[in-house]
Amino acid sequence: MPKLPRDIIADILSRVPIKHLMQFKCVCKDWYALVSDPQYAKMQLKQARADNTTNMHKLFLTTWPLQSIDYEAFGDGVSRNLSRQFAYPTRSIYDAEILGSCNGLVCLEFDYDNLFLLNPTTRDSRELPKPDSTSTDEDSVFYGLGYNVSVDDYKVVKGVISAASNGPNSRDAKVEVLKLKTNTWGRIQYPHSSINIDGPGILLNDTVHWLGT
Repeated sequence: MPKLPRDIIADILSRVPIKHLMQFKCVCKDWYALVSDPQYAKMQLKQARADNTTNMHKLFLTTWPLQSIDYEAFGDGVSRNLSRQFAYPTRSIYDAEILGSCNGLVCLEFDYDNLFLLNPTTRDSRELPKPDSTSTDEDSVFYGLGYNVSVDDYKVVKGVISAASNGPNSRDAKVEVLKLKTNTWGRIQYPHSSINIDGPGILLNDTVHWLGT
C-alpha cells in the first residue's frame, strides 16, 4: 500500500462503506488526513451515488439521546441493537427539531434558537451563527438545507412570516440565507406575499420544496 500513488488509494477508499472508513482514519496520519479532506468527502459521495448497491438511507430521531437507525441491520439476519446513540452537540437542551438534511448532513435546532449542522456518520458537528430574525409562537417559521452545485456551498434558509400582517395579501416576511463558506447570513426577498409557508423544507432533486397555503 505505501507504494501506491495517493490518488489510487483515495479511489480505493472511496468505495469502502463509510462506517468502516471511519475506522481507517486510525491506520496512519496520511489516511486520517485523506479521509478528513473535504474534497475526498465529495469523491466518496459521488462514488456512493454511482453505486446502486450502496445503501444511502438513514433514519435520524430527535429523541433523548439523539439516535439513528441502522437500515443494514434489518436485512442481514443478525439480532442486534438497530439504533446508534449520539451525544448532543450542546449541553443545555430543552427542545430539538430537524430542520433539513442534505448529502448526509442534518441541520438541527435546539431550544428554538441554536442551530447546528451534524454529520451522523462521522459524528462531527458545527455550530451555526444565529440569524437576525426572531419569531413568536404565533408566527410562521420555515427552514431548509440545500447544496448549491454552481458555487460548491451548502446553504441554510430561515423565513419568518409575521402573524401581525395586514391582510392575506400583505404578509410581513423576512427570509435569510446562511452561506456556510462565509458563515454569514444574508437577506433575500420573500417570493409570494399571498402564500404562507410553515415548517421544514424537503430536499428533492437538489431543490428545497415547501408546501404553501
